[in-house]
Amino acid sequence: MFHRKTLYWLLFLTVFVHCKPNTENKEVVKEQKEVISQEEALAIGQDIAVASQQVLGKNLKQAIEKKGVLGAITFCNTAAIRLTDSMATAYKHSIKRLSDKPRNQMNQASRAEEKLIAAYSKDLAEGKSISPSAFKKENGGYRFYQPIVSNKLCLNCHGVVGQQVNEKTFAQIKALYPNDKATGYAANQIRGLWAIDIEN
Repeated sequence: MFHRKTLYWLLFLTVFVHCKPNTENKEVVKEQKEVISQEEALAIGQDIAVASQQVLGKNLKQAIEKKGVLGAITFCNTAAIRLTDSMATAYKHSIKRLSDKPRNQMNQASRAEEKLIAAYSKDLAEGKSISPSAFKKENGGYRFYQPIVSNKLCLNCHGVVGQQVNEKTFAQIKALYPNDKATGYAANQIRGLWAIDIEN
């Protein structure tokens, strides 16, 4: 009888141990659920890019209204990156503006990003629709890109010199940005990219 009771207890303990909830597996499942999808990265990135563009555009228009195009150049030189950084802090994601023909050399696109700009430019020139991209990073998360398309307002400082960009404006640009490459654009052309790192 003693041996039979002992056997029952051993069986009970064995079943209890094996059926006990595995908290380690639960943590793994939780981590897997928290990994962001490409669709989520695209949605998050687009929200941030649109909000950042609106903030820059609003402040740029105010600078033009107060001090004209020359005032806008000074604004871009002193405040644009600071505003972008403040948006990055607010959203807790790295936010940059990149170009294959930058005005500020800090905004130089990589070779891979230059190819992406060229692909977007080709599609836009051929009348194809363009949309944001999100590429998975090696260390997790995504790098989101949204094309920056030139408009009439942009051409005051980024258009053709001697036409949309007058000589006085161009002289101010060269004084602040000796290595400037960001002129010669027409409306509805790809001028660069918003680049946003979306982490898990």
